[in-house]
Amino acid sequence: MRGPGRDCGGCRYWSEMVAMVEGSETKALCLAPSGVANGTYTVAGDHCGAFAKNTLGAVDDPPDYGEAVRAAYAAQAEEKHPNGAPKWAPDGTLLDDKGNRSIFDDVDE
Repeated sequence: MRGPGRDCGGCRYWSEMVAMVEGSETKALCLAPSGVANGTYTVAGDHCGAFAKNTLGAVDDPPDYGEAVRAAYAAQAEEKHPNGAPKWAPDGTLLDDKGNRSIFDDVDE
C-alpha cells in the first residue's frame, strides 16, 4: 500500500508485516530509527522527517523479514556514478552524476 509522495505509505520504514485496520484506515507500525513516529501506528498519508523512499521494499518486507532488504538498501547506498558521485541520496532519491535529483526519480514532492 504505497502512498503517492513523501508520506508513510511510500516510506521503507512503514511496516509491511505489522499493520491493522481501524474503521476504513490501514495503519502500519513505523520502524524509522530516528522518526518521531517510531514504534507507533501511522496511516499511509502521514508524514515525518525520517522518510526514506521505498525503492526496494519495506525494511521488514516478507519473506525474509528484512535481512535481504536491509542489505539491498546498504548496497544501494554504496552505488556510485563513474565520476565517483553517489547514485542515491540518504532518503532513497536517485541522484544524477552532479548530485542533483535525477529526472528519472519518480518522487512526487
